Amino acid sequence: MQSNYRQYFFTTIALWLSVVAVPVQAESLKSILKTALVRDPVLLEARADEEGAYNRVEQAKSLHYPKLRLTGNSAIAEKHKNKSSYDDSIITPGLELSLNLYSFGAIDAEVEKNMLKSRLNCLKRA
Repeated sequence: MQSNYRQYFFTTIALWLSVVAVPVQAESLKSILKTALVRDPVLLEARADEEGAYNRVEQAKSLHYPKLRLTGNSAIAEKHKNKSSYDDSIITPGLELSLNLYSFGAIDAEVEKNMLKSRLNCLKRA
């Protein structure tokens, strides 16, 4: 009687585990390594440095481009004898165009420096 009870108990447990338990599949080594490389802090830092260097190259190149500014001026405080002139809030618009004609090679040197930093960061990642 005792053995029947044990057999019934173990059979019930086995059936319950086969129905309820979710089969677990081990990840392959390739997927684990791929995930580790994607999340590696050293590689993430190198990627961020490379992107920053690229942006600095583009920023340095933009120093050759003309710049256009739109301005507006208005008086903050005025003192008049006639109180009705205080209501006049005149804004004077303005437009300013500037172009760097010659920088004695400083812009090109900045571009070259940032390009070399970008290449260095590429080599760090490799």
